[in-house]
Amino acid sequence: QFDNFVGNEASVWSLTNKTLGVADGNLVAAGDFKSATLTGNLVGTGVIHATNGALTAGNSGVVTVINGAATKFIILNPTDGTVDSNVIVTVQLQDANNNVVTTGGNQNDDVTLASTGNVTGEALVNLTNGVGTLSLNDHTAETVTLSLVDTEVTGFNVASTQDLVFAHGALHHFNVMGATDPVVAGTASDVTVTAKDLYDNTATSYTGTITFCSGDPLAVLPANYAFIGGDMGTKTFVGGITLKTAGERTVTVASGMITGSQANITVTPDAPVKVNVETAADGSGSIVAVQNLASASSLTAYSITRDQFDNFVGNEASVWSLTNKTVGVADANLVAAMDNKSAIMTGNLVGTGVIHVTNGALTAGNSGIITVINGVATKYIIN
Repeated sequence: QFDNFVGNEASVWSLTNKTLGVADGNLVAAGDFKSATLTGNLVGTGVIHATNGALTAGNSGVVTVINGAATKFIILNPTDGTVDSNVIVTVQLQDANNNVVTTGGNQNDDVTLASTGNVTGEALVNLTNGVGTLSLNDHTAETVTLSLVDTEVTGFNVASTQDLVFAHGALHHFNVMGATDPVVAGTASDVTVTAKDLYDNTATSYTGTITFCSGDPLAVLPANYAFIGGDMGTKTFVGGITLKTAGERTVTVASGMITGSQANITVTPDAPVKVNVETAADGSGSIVAVQNLASASSLTAYSITRDQFDNFVGNEASVWSLTNKTVGVADANLVAAMDNKSAIMTGNLVGTGVIHVTNGALTAGNSGIITVINGVATKYIIN
């Protein structure tokens, strides 16, 4: 009762009031239970507690475990990100027991963070009290490996690495490609549609619905399509498009306001199936229509071949004639050009006729009815 020493006796030992990383296992009693050893491991606090039967129990003061000497730099496992935003990476200076070094003189030592792939933002990490961060970004969807370089010659271990995933960003546009170019009108062609983010990475998780359209009014296009997970952001439509109108054509895909196109697809005419009597040698005209032709006046007609979709194929040599002639209209009123690619009908005596053209096995063509009417009066005649 007077605080005199009685003896060093076997007792029951424990740790109480533990905080943070301090654990029961840090206190180990001797074999005779007359003493116990507290070993610092993870930082935190605790109180050594001893009991001995009915005696009043005893406690130590609060024991605070602090970091040991610095031994290594560690990259904490970062949260994976996307190409649309930055990823914060944390680096710590730790002791042998993985405590952050906040004391001891080295807590502000720095280290350089490096990375594989196309990452930007790699630099010297400025540590304060054993912790530092860097902001990294990558516009390529990829998995990179982060590592450390002891550029400041601290001598601490820099073997720590971490993998970091940059996933694709939000849907930004579609790539449309693969359609045959040039292509003969009426020939089916494959087309591949790929969902892309702003940086042209494939949006492998895209599951929206796309629609097709084309500048070709006769085009045959795929039906609306809803992407599924197994598509991984890309879909090939085998024989999916058939363009029929000759010229430079475009196939466009859309999902809401987001679009993509394959442009400047050259569509060439199919084989000719018919020959027309038309008003222009380059195919830009139309079939010679029903009309009046004044006597002594003339009109020129052209032999125009066209395919099954009415595309202009050529101005070709053909056989010309006048059919359905009435009154004074005669065969001689129609004269073919030397190359037989055109013919001139000249009004003479009043009457009607139809300009007719044939070209081998092609479907023959006709003009509208041409009515020759009187010309300008020039004289009186006594009958």
